[in-house]
Amino acid sequence: MLIPQFSIRTLLILTAVAAVISLVLQQAVAGALWAQCAGWTFVFIGILFAAYAGLFLVAWGLGQIAGTMRHSYTPVASPFAAVVEAEVVPASPFAPPATGDDASIPQP
Repeated sequence: MLIPQFSIRTLLILTAVAAVISLVLQQAVAGALWAQCAGWTFVFIGILFAAYAGLFLVAWGLGQIAGTMRHSYTPVASPFAAVVEAEVVPASPFAPPATGDDASIPQP
């Protein structure tokens, strides 16, 4: 799909958020101290997102390089996939307990 599908509600929320950010930045240019602090907060949040994206790309690139150096892949069994004997559990918590010969058959 070439054009992403956005709902009208999503676009209206995005427009409202952009309007609030624009208002804050306009007040910062006008000299309001609270708006200047909020503007610098926006800048630093953007720098943090860019740093996180850069670190992700570095880690991803190193993983790709290490993956191409590996000649063969041998899957390792999960330590959590231990063989556990099945326990007969009634389908309903209110079912009577199984007795006698039919103890291996779960009660409905």
